[in-house]
Order: sequence, then C-alpha cells, then structure tokens
Amino acid sequence: MEKIIILMATYNGENFIEEQLDSVLDQSFTDFSLFAGDDGSTDGTRKILERYKEKLSDRVNLFYNEYPVGVRKNFLNLLSSALDKAEYFMFCDQDDVWDKDKIKLTLKTMKVMEKRYGKKTPLLVYTDLSICDEKLTVISPSMRKASGFDNINSLARLLVENKVTGNTVMINSALARLALRTPVEELAQNIEVHDRYLALLACCTGRTAYIDIPLVRYRQHSKNLLGAKKSFLKETLLSFKKENKEKVKNSYRLMYAQARQVLKLTENERKKDVLKAFISMEGASGIYKIITCIRWGFFKSDRLLSLSLMFRI
Repeated sequence: MEKIIILMATYNGENFIEEQLDSVLDQSFTDFSLFAGDDGSTDGTRKILERYKEKLSDRVNLFYNEYPVGVRKNFLNLLSSALDKAEYFMFCDQDDVWDKDKIKLTLKTMKVMEKRYGKKTPLLVYTDLSICDEKLTVISPSMRKASGFDNINSLARLLVENKVTGNTVMINSALARLALRTPVEELAQNIEVHDRYLALLACCTGRTAYIDIPLVRYRQHSKNLLGAKKSFLKETLLSFKKENKEKVKNSYRLMYAQARQVLKLTENERKKDVLKAFISMEGASGIYKIITCIRWGFFKSDRLLSLSLMFRI
C-alpha cells in the first residue's frame, strides 16, 4: 500500500496542466502516485498525460471516462479506484501550481492529528492558498484573509459557505471510506462538490485541521470551473440573470441534499440537530428561514450575502 495517492480530475486543460504536473512531481516528499481521470477532453490534455505516463511509468495511473460525467463524479470515481491502495488522498486541479513542500507539510499535520485522535477517526487537513491571475501573478497572498472565513469547525457556517478548497485538501482512509459508503452513482447526484461534502463530513464525524500557509498558487482564468469568491454585488446580480436562475436553484437543491447525505452518517446529536435545522428550511417560508438562520447561525462571512441567503435558500 502506498502512502499517498493524488487524485487529479482533468478536462480540456492543455494550457496549464504541465505546470501543475511538474509542481506535483517536484515535491520534496516523494512517496506518492498520481491517479488522473480525464473527462472527455477534446484538446491535447490526454496526449500530455500519456507523455508523463511514459516518463514516470507506474507512478502515474490514467483513467479515461467513456463519456463526460462532470467534476463531482470524476473525483469520486478516482477516490473509489484508489480507496484500497493508499493511507491518504489529496485532490489536485489541472491548472494550479503546488508549493514544493505542500505534501510534506500537510502530511506532517495529518500525522499530528492521527496521533491525537487515532487513525480510525475521519480526518481532513486543508491549507491556505494564494489567488493568482492567469500568469501566476499574485492577486491576493491569502484566500483566507480575502474571504474572511475563519472557522471550519462552525458547522452552521460551513453549511452555507464553503472555504475548504479541494486543491489544498488531504484526507485519511477513514474519511474516504466513510464518504464512499454511499455508491458513487448516487452520491454524485446528491452533493454539491466533493470538497464541501468531505469538509462537512469531517466536521460532523471526525476532525479537521487548517495550515495557515498558502501552499497552492490558485490560478484564476476564463475557463475555471470554480473560482475565488465574487463580490456580493456581482454574485447577486449573476444569480438573478435568467440563464443563471436554474443553476442557483440547483445549487441550493444540492446543498440540502448534501446535508441529508451527511446527516445519514452523523452520530453526534448536537450536529444532527444543526443539520436537521438547516434541512428544515427547504421549501419553507421566508419568515421561517430568517428565524432559523438567526437562531442557528446560518450566516456567510459577508453580512449582505447572509441577508440574501435568508430569502433565496
């Protein structure tokens, strides 16, 4: 069994994927392999992956989806394929750059967590990152400071706003196995994104740790599937555009479905109460949502976004 498997989901990433791969393969910690799952790229992504596979042999494992399945299912399929082959798992985008000591420092914190809580406890470690433009010029040296999100251990906050960015995350085998108790096909239809689901699950069933060092250069460009935080005004205006209304509606549907999924796996009674309170707002009146948000603390880091949330979820 290997120490770590890095899971990389790819789709039409030829412009930046080589920089990402080079930064992963140049890590100071080297006891890892890479599982890359391509979701039907039509550019040169697969040729690039195959070139690295030829060069690095069994350190790189390639999986090609027969048809596009989307980023959620792509990552979940990779995690399922790797489940019995490593102690720890990390998630990797196709267009960022990792700090040379990212794996080493994250694993060090994971080991401290395991010593304190035990290997059977579901654990998640995540880090800060720097936000960069397309050419990797730093826009903001700290995403945490830019977003104002400090406390992942606040379940109420995490239910309405995710700041655990997948490309910074390491999870242990206990969390991976718990997450995949539900078949991938079903799970992919009932979570918003893999990183938020894992963060919620770790918060409710295990422990999390944060490294206050930016260990990823998070590249922002025109083809990003998910990017850094938008301003309140921009996010609100976009959500009310006709073409985005269904996306917003589906996003909130998945937030509730995701909470129900986590609830099924949660034993802590206090956290079950928080999850149930959140789920109870689905389809409820505006007044009920406002009262519930205030009572349970379902607030985003931006107060205006919190007010918006009360009337929209």
